Amino acid sequence: MRVIVAGASGFIGRRIVAALLDRGHAVTVAGRAPCRLAAAFPEAEVIDLVAGVPSLRGYDVAINAVGVAGANAAEANRDFALTFARQAVAGGVTRLVVLSALGASSDAPADFLRQRAASDEAALRLGKEHRTAVAIVRPSVVVGREGASSRMFASLAAVGMALDVAGAELQPVHVHDLAHGIAALATNPDMPVGVLEAGGPDVMGTVALIHAFAVWLGRNPPVRLPVPKAAFPVAGLVGELFGGVPLSRELAACLALPNRVTGRSLWEAVRLSPTPIATALVRHSPAGPSDRTAARLLVPRWALLAAMAALWIGTGLISAMVSTALGYELLAEMGLHGPFATLLLYGGAAADLVLGIALLAVHGRRRRTVLWTQLAVVVGYTALVTLFAPAHWLHPFGPILKNLPVLAGTAALIALEDD
Repeated sequence: MRVIVAGASGFIGRRIVAALLDRGHAVTVAGRAPCRLAAAFPEAEVIDLVAGVPSLRGYDVAINAVGVAGANAAEANRDFALTFARQAVAGGVTRLVVLSALGASSDAPADFLRQRAASDEAALRLGKEHRTAVAIVRPSVVVGREGASSRMFASLAAVGMALDVAGAELQPVHVHDLAHGIAALATNPDMPVGVLEAGGPDVMGTVALIHAFAVWLGRNPPVRLPVPKAAFPVAGLVGELFGGVPLSRELAACLALPNRVTGRSLWEAVRLSPTPIATALVRHSPAGPSDRTAARLLVPRWALLAAMAALWIGTGLISAMVSTALGYELLAEMGLHGPFATLLLYGGAAADLVLGIALLAVHGRRRRTVLWTQLAVVVGYTALVTLFAPAHWLHPFGPILKNLPVLAGTAALIALEDD
């Protein structure tokens, strides 16, 4: 059976491809990282989605595992999903499976859930019009190694904090079980159509889920910390600023909503049973030293990022508003006077301020670019002072010597920033 999987380089998509290959199907993997896909699945055909969705003619099954949780994700959650569905029915694909999200509805509190609901309904309409079997799979929280939400829960477990989010009801499912369920569904000639929901066997709050991650990491039971609903916007804002976990203000609000299966179950359709999440974590992705290290790094990374942003923003403000005399004095030691010295003083202060704000305003590769720029600025500043005013290396407060840990911290943030 010929199957194409879009989003094959993603957390869930990779597992779906592996499950299909294990079943002996001919799989085409499609994504925006073709080199990575070719290395991961040398036995599969690779399609680059950067240029858009190609014709899907000749495939028996099409699976869309592309999706982004969070704000500003309309391209993946709505636009791509609609284009992929149109190409599937136009190409005569027999079965189309769309990976959506539990809670998707037109009145959901998050934009990405409303976008998913709109594209899901459009795909179902296209299926009816063109006699294509369309199944929408809506999982609850999906956990497993490398999962973004799993990083958040594991990090909390690693630092011994079990946040008790008021009103949260989760039905987490392990990515291994979900992938095999979707593979079984998609390759079933009598695939049921419509919306199918997928959750694990247990409904739990955030405390129980974080405790499961503590067991996975071999840590002591974490301390329960109640989180009132009033704190959700603050927690979401912190997630948006610092990154590293899929937490935004709208996602934080969603945590207070029931996220459990109430409709038709995927497991009944494929006659499989999901594994309890604590058992599944240990069985399918046992934690090693690298997992424990990664879990411990999130909170220190956030602390380091906050300290670096405060350093650059504070330096910019102080240089321009408080310590201008000291700035002019240092520039004079370097032989710089008059209007040019003023330009350097206030221009440097403005650059520090912009770089500090940018450190929190962007994520991923763009944040890495900001960090490399900061690294270059500190190296350049240190070199100039060393050349023209080397006595500052012996200053009792070490204003230049402190650049060394700043450089080390910046290099660490570059290494820790996600793509």
